[in-house]
Amino acid sequence: MYRIAVCDDNEKFLKDLILNLTSYLEKEGLCYEIVEYQAGLALLSDIESKRLYDIYILDIEMPVYSGIDITRVIAQYDPAPLIIFVTSYLKYAVDSFDYNIFRFIPKTELKDRLAFALKAAFSKLDEQRDRYYFISNNRRFEKISYKEILYIYKDGKNSVFVLPELEVKVRKTLETVYKELGGEDFIFIDRCTIINLQSIKEIDCKMAKIKVKNGREIDVARIRIQDLKKELNSYWGKHI
Repeated sequence: MYRIAVCDDNEKFLKDLILNLTSYLEKEGLCYEIVEYQAGLALLSDIESKRLYDIYILDIEMPVYSGIDITRVIAQYDPAPLIIFVTSYLKYAVDSFDYNIFRFIPKTELKDRLAFALKAAFSKLDEQRDRYYFISNNRRFEKISYKEILYIYKDGKNSVFVLPELEVKVRKTLETVYKELGGEDFIFIDRCTIINLQSIKEIDCKMAKIKVKNGREIDVARIRIQDLKKELNSYWGKHI
């Protein structure tokens, strides 16, 4: 399911935008959830609570918090957000280019341009989906870039994702997480730990430890070291 946030302080335009957006999504047969906001503060509150979205459609000029203000905050929680700006004021288009905005739509051309922007956005999302791990439950929706995952370890009935600056706990077994990750970037180094091969800085054979990018060291069974080195060499041989 695609989750889309729409924020505009103009109630009439917001209704028109939702109508056009819903029409496109239903025509394409997409499964979706649209959450509408009439103030930037409400959207910022949700973002800071890690309620993230696949696509953000934002008015640039809004009182108190502009679309650009919101974009700055989104970037702190999502490394690659898809943001579509809409505005009545073309002068703000130049400012938006500093924030890697996906598309820019003048409000007067919404009906003509929205479908093209959405088609490109969903195409981009389909390309990215295999490179993100999605966490979804009743309280939050979060996506984690594969590149951010250093390793994952078992904690009782949970799996804990270790990222450069924080840990994220998911109530799933390691085996389930491993299947969901798919691909060849991740391997088990023992029954309780999955490591991202991209995160490995060094394998210390003498101390039987793996050093990862955030400076942490992980114990590894000596019997696994040689196999791990072979898998790492094979992985980088395919990706260099």
